[in-house]
Amino acid sequence: MDKIHEGGHTTFESVHVSKQGRQIPVEISSHIFALNGQKVVLSSTREITDRKRADLVRQVMYNIAHAVDVTTDSSELYEAIDLEVRHLIDATNLFIGLYNKQDDTISIAFMRDQKDHFETVPAEKTISSLVIKERRSMLLREADMEHLETEGRIGSVGSAAKAWLGVPLQSGDEVIGIVVVQSYESEDAFDASDLELLEFVSKQVAAAISKKQAEEEIGKLLRSVEQSPAAMVITDLAGAIEYVNPKFEDISGYSLEEIKGACAGVLCPGTLPEREYQELWGRIRAGGEWRGEVASTRKSGELFWEWVSVSSIRNEQGEITRYLVVQEDITQRKELQEQLNQAQKMESIGTLAGGIAHDFNNLLTVINGHAEMCLMCLPRDSDAYGDVAAIQHAGRRAADLTKQLLAFGRKQMYEAKTVDLNQVIGGLDKLLSRLIGEDISIETRLRHDVPPISADPGQLEQILMNLIVNARDAINEHKDAAMKKQIHIETDRVQIDEAKAQEIAELEPGAYVLLAVSDSGTGMSDETQHKIFEPFFTTKGRDKGTGLGLSTVYGIVRQNGGGVEVESELGLGTTFKIYWPSTLEQQEEESVPVAEPDAPMGEEVVLLVEDDHAVRRFAARALRELGYSVHEAENGRAALDLVGASGFNVQLLVTDLVMPEMNGTELAHRITDKYPAARVLFTSGYTEDTIVRSGAVAEGVNFLAKPYTLPDFARKVREALDDA
Repeated sequence: MDKIHEGGHTTFESVHVSKQGRQIPVEISSHIFALNGQKVVLSSTREITDRKRADLVRQVMYNIAHAVDVTTDSSELYEAIDLEVRHLIDATNLFIGLYNKQDDTISIAFMRDQKDHFETVPAEKTISSLVIKERRSMLLREADMEHLETEGRIGSVGSAAKAWLGVPLQSGDEVIGIVVVQSYESEDAFDASDLELLEFVSKQVAAAISKKQAEEEIGKLLRSVEQSPAAMVITDLAGAIEYVNPKFEDISGYSLEEIKGACAGVLCPGTLPEREYQELWGRIRAGGEWRGEVASTRKSGELFWEWVSVSSIRNEQGEITRYLVVQEDITQRKELQEQLNQAQKMESIGTLAGGIAHDFNNLLTVINGHAEMCLMCLPRDSDAYGDVAAIQHAGRRAADLTKQLLAFGRKQMYEAKTVDLNQVIGGLDKLLSRLIGEDISIETRLRHDVPPISADPGQLEQILMNLIVNARDAINEHKDAAMKKQIHIETDRVQIDEAKAQEIAELEPGAYVLLAVSDSGTGMSDETQHKIFEPFFTTKGRDKGTGLGLSTVYGIVRQNGGGVEVESELGLGTTFKIYWPSTLEQQEEESVPVAEPDAPMGEEVVLLVEDDHAVRRFAARALRELGYSVHEAENGRAALDLVGASGFNVQLLVTDLVMPEMNGTELAHRITDKYPAARVLFTSGYTEDTIVRSGAVAEGVNFLAKPYTLPDFARKVREALDDA
């Protein structure tokens, strides 16, 4: 209560006990507000069983993966796997079997059982062999196993279980073994949810076992120093090199003759920070091991990253006589990790942008809508008119910013059409010329036979505008007054193969339409190129850009299954290449829009369902001022109760899509079942709704995205009613 009084609201987790005695994890949100002059606390409780379960599964998956790195051998790994599985399932009896394909047997790598203990079992006519060879999980009761035995598909191996659950361990395309839990006491020990959990975890178990087996195999190979896949260096007690293996020569470029007697890498002063350097020597002199990542230089002068392990070598008397340095070139791994981190960071920000869009859109609908209503009532020459117009202008800018955030997050709602990219570029010719100014020329090289693409024309225009503005700014920043100020726009048809697809993040091989925009501007450094698609990153001065232009381009292209490639060099300009999936469908005929009044009116009966009070108030007022008879409800249940009690004929249902208790789609079905002639208009501020598939509005559905303007709302209502 103290937290509620201090902050006005609080959220915490607790455990409730059901009538049947089952413990249910819940999340409780409490808010304090004034009602009739008194403080009232309103609390809502939400069951979070699924979330808690998902959290536990994620933790188990992480622990199994982590166990590969912290366990010294396979036995410890299996113990760790057993412990983690027991967190999810009542696995009193568990074994892990590894399949030996050559002799068709199953080696029991780990077994904890109340009755049996095996080291090897035949892979023929056992339940485990069915799971492995048929590559499918099995949940069997005692009667099921007796039936399989009667059919002759399995024989009797070990003690009979009441319940048996087995899941194949698959690494890549190969089944490497099986994990089994069984019960001797109850046929109901496991259910379908346990099967699902074990199947999910089995993927991580298989990966962990495969990785550990690989590590142990490498350990064997390391004893064959000359054939080692890692660079190996042996030094004296002062760190002077006595021996390097062929792999060291491959990685560093130095032969033994060139480097013998020199100080070995990390053992030299200045290679590491002083504190870490002293720690390294302290460990290895005490017989321990030091590990770390180190930046090194090849003989050619090229910088590279290596993973380094330094340990001591002892003689038969146990005395430290030399040091062993094992080195692995991890440059490519570091680059891939950097790409992964970048992709994850952008995806996280995109998810955040989509998450906050709903509340923003609801607020902007109210702000912009009421501003429009005020402007309709105020004299244009009044001070109040100017003030409200400023509010409306700011609201529209905020709406545009939200759209850019959604585009970056690949969550912007769009309506795809089959369009000709060349026609879109041609339609923007005059606008682009005005945008860049008279001192910059635009040249186009548009291939005449580029296939049509499936895209939202508005999004294509947004991409072009952002790229052209970016090119213009880069040209204007160039200090060479004699430079020819040019922007080139090119289209082409290309075929992306496997090799090229790997160079462009998340791109699949196939046929694409290429849009390339080049400029003669300042160009970019490698460091800048790594950041240009991050939201809010900009090299422009204060108040000269939001930093969302290129991130918006990236989001739109990825939302449509395409890719972006950047080529740039300082002082020589930049080229952005957009690869858009092509389609062989015929281009749709664009209909000519028919002029209509800014705010068409009507007299029909409208049922308005919206859970946001402020949005509902604005929409109801707007509809009444347009002449409609309006009935309001705050959610689907209330709407059905209102219709049932009043009995009015619903001609149009205007409903939010995502609401508590009953969503808009279900409500629409209930209303149209009762009133078959009723039309439906969906609205939403969310980015992914029931009728939205991969960001595209389903064909034939009347939909209006928030925030919407009063004229847009009026037209959409009229279109829905007239859509017979």
